[in-house]
Parts: sequence; structure tokens; C-alpha cells
Amino acid sequence: MKAIRVSKTGPSSVLEYADVPTPEPGPGEVLVRTESISVNYADVRMRQGLYPEMPPLPFTPGTEASGTVEAVGSQITNLLPGQKVIVMGGECYAEYVKAGPFSVVPVPDGVHMDAAAVFPTTYLTSYLMLHHFGRVESGQTVLLYPAAGGIGTAMGQLAGLSGIEVIGLADSPEKAAYAKGQGIAHIIDYKKEDVPARVMELTGGKGVRLIMDHVSGPKFSDNFDMLAPLGQVIWFGSIGGDLPADMARRFNRHFMKGISIRSFHLGNTARADPMAVFNALVTLLGFLREGTIRPVIYRSFPLAEASKAHELLESGTVTGKLVLRP
Repeated sequence: MKAIRVSKTGPSSVLEYADVPTPEPGPGEVLVRTESISVNYADVRMRQGLYPEMPPLPFTPGTEASGTVEAVGSQITNLLPGQKVIVMGGECYAEYVKAGPFSVVPVPDGVHMDAAAVFPTTYLTSYLMLHHFGRVESGQTVLLYPAAGGIGTAMGQLAGLSGIEVIGLADSPEKAAYAKGQGIAHIIDYKKEDVPARVMELTGGKGVRLIMDHVSGPKFSDNFDMLAPLGQVIWFGSIGGDLPADMARRFNRHFMKGISIRSFHLGNTARADPMAVFNALVTLLGFLREGTIRPVIYRSFPLAEASKAHELLESGTVTGKLVLRP
């Protein structure tokens, strides 16, 4: 079969379209022939060698896809060959993916395979941050940045279902318009506006209940100035660089507010609290089936052009999600 392989980390050119053996499912495994493969920023960080938990070289990137069950092991009783499924796990940039039964779920009736492929990571991450960790309630306000990608799409839609107001950051009128179309209530142009001052203005000086930040970088400490009392920052990525050296000093200034910081990683959350992820997945699959949530596909590429998909994602111009097709 064909797959994308990474033999050394680096720029997008290290993504090799190669022939590899087709995996064979064991007694408790499922083999899925992929139809649509999600492209996530975690794939980019892994390709760059910057992901916190790097697989050994060489590896095939990709953590989610949709496709058709090709074969099942002798111990599998809940899935059948020919069934349309979502597969979550590793090595999804390939024509075939092998996974355990708890990583494979049926595609709801009427859902496009592209939408099914890009749904798990962004919507599970958004839902768990809002409701399981953030415990945000109707009428409260949260801050998300950036707001026009896959997470922004999911967050805007999910927050709207719960009466939660979202302030998002964007850097262009096009991204601002897209984010508002997904349910983001207010957009701040982080290149032109003073973000903390604008957040406090929009919240009447109260600050926000929750900040979801996967940029990090030198301005991370500004988050403490924007939190309401008892608020928290969820740090779930570092595309803007490492945490700043002054973080502890800035945090200490807000000691009396009772604020907190926590990190979030979907895979580790699934391992540490599988029932929370399972319950969220059941809820979200219901929303997906009803059409209450609507993943947005920005563009698709042939699997052989995975490097072009990575380059586009890194350009910062993508609204919604990218997919690869074998």
C-alpha cells in the first residue's frame, strides 16, 4: 500500500510517499481502508520533530481518518467488513490503517466522509475544554485563539449550543468573517488591537471565565490579566513558541483572584479519563448525526501531496480543515 513516511524530521519535503506493507489485523483489531484523512497541526509539529511525544523514526503521521472496514480480527463482534467508520489513532496517512476496536466508531447516517474524518480531534478537544475541564456555564464568556481554524469552527458551534459567548482572535477580515459565521461572538484583530484591553472592554471589566490558548509564546502571560476571578487558562499547544520566562512573576500578581493554568492533550486525557472522552464522543456523534455541528472542509489534497497540505496549513491562511484522499 501507499503511505506517507517520515525518515527524518524537518520541513514538509521530508514527507515521503512510499510503498509499505499493508498491515494485517490481529484477533482484536480492525483494518480500515481510508477514504478521507484529517490533517492536524499536531502532524506538522511531529514532522518538525517538535511534538512532545515523538514516535521513533521512521513513522507515518496522522491521527484520524474515515473509511471502510476491510477486515476484522476473530475477536471483533461489533464491526463488519464494508461498514463506514471513523478511525482514531496513529499512522493514518496511509491507504490502510489498523486499530483497536475502541478506536473505531461507525459513521452516522448521512454524514459526509470528509466531515467524519476531521470531526474527532477538534470537536472532542473543544467539548472537553469547555465542559469537562472548563465547566463553563450558559451566559459566561471565554476567549479562544486563534479562532478561524478547526478548533475555532468547533468551539463557535459548540458554545452556541450552550449559550456561551466566545471572543476570538484573528488577523484578517476574511478570518474574522469566517469565525463569526461559525458562532464566534466577537473578534479581536491581535495584530492591530491591544488584546487584554479589548477583552476587558468587551466583558465590562470582569474578564473571561476560560481562555483556551494553543499559541503560547512570549505573550502567554497576558492571559492572567484577562481572566475573571476563579478563571483558568487551558494551554493546549505552542505554535507560537515556548512559555515566557516572566510567567511566574506575572502569575503571582493575580494570586488573590484564584486563577489557574492547566495543560490539555487529547490522547493523554483519553488514557487517564477514558469515560469522559467516551461520554463526550457519544454526545458529539449525536450532534453530528442531527447536523447540529458541521465540520468545515477548506481544501482536499491527494495523499501523495501531503507536503502541500502541510505547507498550506503552516501558511496561516486556512479556515476550517484540510483533508487528504488516498
